Amino acid sequence: MKWVLSHATDGLHHWLLQQEENTRSLIINLQRLSLRLIGITKRLFFLQVQGLLNKKILLRSEYGVVIGEAPFASKPSPGQLTINGKKLFHRIEDQKLVLLNSEKAVVGTSDLTQNALNNRFEFYSLLFGFAWFLTADVSEKDSLLPATA
Repeated sequence: MKWVLSHATDGLHHWLLQQEENTRSLIINLQRLSLRLIGITKRLFFLQVQGLLNKKILLRSEYGVVIGEAPFASKPSPGQLTINGKKLFHRIEDQKLVLLNSEKAVVGTSDLTQNALNNRFEFYSLLFGFAWFLTADVSEKDSLLPATA
């Protein structure tokens, strides 16, 4: 998988997560700190920084419910995040974002560009977006599609 910056305007960046079978989309509004994920479903989220000494970044749904959180570092560094109650770990190796589950098994990897590593909010948007597409978006697909026998 690979994050590709499709186009960017003043504060709006449109990213595509390219895979073999399909392409998913992430639109980041850096002025409003919002992200729109378009995959199997369409969702709108907001980023919010909380705390003074131990800052963390929260991922809130359009209804204000906290969906995910991660420590808010000054530059992209290894750490953990929680999304939909699932604890994941992340690290960056050679311009690749690697997500691991709680047993430290690789869940997914994605190529990043240098643009993604320069802006903290853009990095966290791509991190949460990637985690959402790998975990929550898949489970939503299962709940939307009827079971077949």
